[in-house]
Amino acid sequence: MAELLSRVRAVLRRYAQQASALWSIGQLQIDPRAHRVLLAGEELDLLRREFQLLLELAREPGTVVPKGVLAQRLEPLGDALTFSLLEVHISNLRRKIGAQRVRTVRGVGYMLVP
Repeated sequence: MAELLSRVRAVLRRYAQQASALWSIGQLQIDPRAHRVLLAGEELDLLRREFQLLLELAREPGTVVPKGVLAQRLEPLGDALTFSLLEVHISNLRRKIGAQRVRTVRGVGYMLVP
């Protein structure tokens, strides 16, 4: 089972265009295994949902991720998040990583700016 999980993680990293365990997007460094985010070398204190949201956006930096897709990915076992709750999490994430790093595409979704 451990090997299967390891292989799945490797495929997801390749899909996300991240070949290593540490994802680098500009000054952001994300370590999904350790649940750590560094911004210009300083560790950020992100809540679990904010971290998951950042990971989803970081899978394809520079690509718009629709709100509905984000909402479903953040609640894979239950009902999707409401868009208003998603906007609250986006706002909190912007406050922590910088507003210029998360762009809103009106009527579609959000994009992590590389």
